[in-house]
Amino acid sequence: MLKAIIFDLDDTLTQTRQTQYNTLKTTAKRFYNLEISDSDIDALYGTPYREFMQLLFRQCDDLDNII
Repeated sequence: MLKAIIFDLDDTLTQTRQTQYNTLKTTAKRFYNLEISDSDIDALYGTPYREFMQLLFRQCDDLDNII
């Protein structure tokens, strides 16, 4: 019987940061033709999610749909 589900979004248990970066960069390029670098993401890492996405995708017109 499953008793717990663990969410690890901050690299505490497993190293997922590069996967997160790749997902953000691929999504930005594919859907918004926006180039995002690792350093762009690094500069915002640790920022609350909504603010992070607003700043990272600030050039996009449909920001509410992204968030």
